[in-house]
Amino acid sequence: MIDLVVWAGLLLVGSGAVCALGYGIARRPRLGMALMALLIALDYQFQNWPPLLSLGGIAISVVDVTAATLLLAAMLGGRGSLGARIPPFTRLAIAGIITMVLLSLVLGVTTYGLGPAANDARGWVYIVVIGFWTYRVSCGNPDWRLEWENWLLWPAAAVAVVGLSNIAMHGLGSASTQTRDAYGEVIAAGRPLTSHQAIFLAIGAVVLIERWRVSKGNWRLAGALVLGVMLVLAQHRSVWVAAAAMGLIVVLRSLGRRPLETAAALIAVASAAALSWRLILQTSLGSLLDVSASDTRTYEGRQYDWQYLMAERAADPVFVQLVGQPFGTSWERPLESGGVVTYAPHNWYVSTGLQLGALGAAALVLIIGGAVVRAMRADAPLPAFPVLLGLTAFFWTYNMKWFTTPVLVWAVLVTLKPAGDGGDPPRRGIARGRRTRSPRAARPTR
Repeated sequence: MIDLVVWAGLLLVGSGAVCALGYGIARRPRLGMALMALLIALDYQFQNWPPLLSLGGIAISVVDVTAATLLLAAMLGGRGSLGARIPPFTRLAIAGIITMVLLSLVLGVTTYGLGPAANDARGWVYIVVIGFWTYRVSCGNPDWRLEWENWLLWPAAAVAVVGLSNIAMHGLGSASTQTRDAYGEVIAAGRPLTSHQAIFLAIGAVVLIERWRVSKGNWRLAGALVLGVMLVLAQHRSVWVAAAAMGLIVVLRSLGRRPLETAAALIAVASAAALSWRLILQTSLGSLLDVSASDTRTYEGRQYDWQYLMAERAADPVFVQLVGQPFGTSWERPLESGGVVTYAPHNWYVSTGLQLGALGAAALVLIIGGAVVRAMRADAPLPAFPVLLGLTAFFWTYNMKWFTTPVLVWAVLVTLKPAGDGGDPPRRGIARGRRTRSPRAARPTR
């Protein structure tokens, strides 16, 4: 009886805290942004948050509490219009994904029970809830693009500090070594950051480079250089590929605006990078980077996972192939060494196709592919387009983690043409944090 009273009291206090925090985030969305940045910074130490409690076989963790808080904040706040028209096909695709998630959850509950199905579905539930919150925060805020663009620098700076502290505490390994905590447990590979943390370094660097390009603040270029160095030390090949995709878009867009100045800067940077790389390869750090760049065993293992699971699902009925496997279905597959692994395959497109079926995968491709096409046709403003393209490449070798949802939603929304507007405000004034005066309001010259 006493235990029941204690649990009821804890549940009541926790619910009150969620309501209070949700109300605060609804009034001050930056509180939610700060909470997200904090949890991103903690991803290295808590890649899988321990459960706070278990209700009916459903483990409740910090991320569940965060998602519930942001859902409440989204329902209480976000008044007004986004100022952009979402295409009908995109709306249909979003509705299709939500429908497939609910259907797979219902099928999972009836097949495996509430606990296993809910625990497996939480990844997609996080994405839907936090995506909804991101959209609602953007509604009614005339500076929503700039607000999210500024936020991208918060986790980038926090992650850089975390990476440096991890190097100081554990040293620097390669993609083939491991780091252990004080109890001897493996907490991550020898790299100082997780891959989902490292992608924010690339995103932050793109934001700073774009702002330096339009305002020439040298500190922005220095900040981008620091993030770039940390990105190299993080030693995640998939993030390097995503960063290269982002950089390519920045270069192509920049050359069309200031060709001579930008070309000279790019040649200088490329030459310095090539020289630095040759010098670094002669050091112990260079040997670590060389191992991380050349070791392809991880990617080959992921390819095996995709092929095995897709071949296994090919034998399922047509209905399952269309709507996906029920949540709670095991990812178990054998290894060549004789062991067995049960984690989801590291490919968001493949895992989406397996969990939400061909219909869910088609809806996802329609959302992201449609945004990329719109960005290319409408000359979407930097840095949203390179970030969108970089994430598209990154998700080929990793699943989407819940805290990257605001980045993807923001990048997709930016590609939408504002209603009653010809495009974005001038970038120079925005980059300096002030509004630019309309040419019509300017005093006429005599």
